[in-house]
Amino acid sequence: MNVHELLQTELWSKRTSWRILVGLGIATGLCLVGFVSWNEYEVHWLTSGEREASRAALAEIDSMEDAGSLSDRAWEARKQQVKTKIEATKKEVRTYRGTLMEMDLSLYFLRVEADRVNLKRRKVGRGEVPDAVFGGSTNEIRLKLHKELE
Repeated sequence: MNVHELLQTELWSKRTSWRILVGLGIATGLCLVGFVSWNEYEVHWLTSGEREASRAALAEIDSMEDAGSLSDRAWEARKQQVKTKIEATKKEVRTYRGTLMEMDLSLYFLRVEADRVNLKRRKVGRGEVPDAVFGGSTNEIRLKLHKELE
């Protein structure tokens, strides 16, 4: 084989280019579908561990809200139990929605604590902590969390 024949040989054809472009298109499409699927999972899904830990923390916070006239010592003991449940929820977080759920539970807990402080302040005749500090009422947060965990 001489140089002239080698130069005449086609190394790269239109068919080869087309196959490469189709392959890249399919790979890009699969990556896009995978990314969208993963994003939907992260934003809209709670794993069973996240859901159970969140339910346990929510039940504990709800019981604190319903027990209005606890002594300070009993309140502090219950407060520690709730903090433990919220920490357990934080350890179970696997998705972005789980992170949001943990933050909502923490906000709800802060809101319940603020309600107790307001109750104490009302008893001694002092002003209340405004609702705007926490963004929304305790009942709104409670209903939102119960709806998300159904």
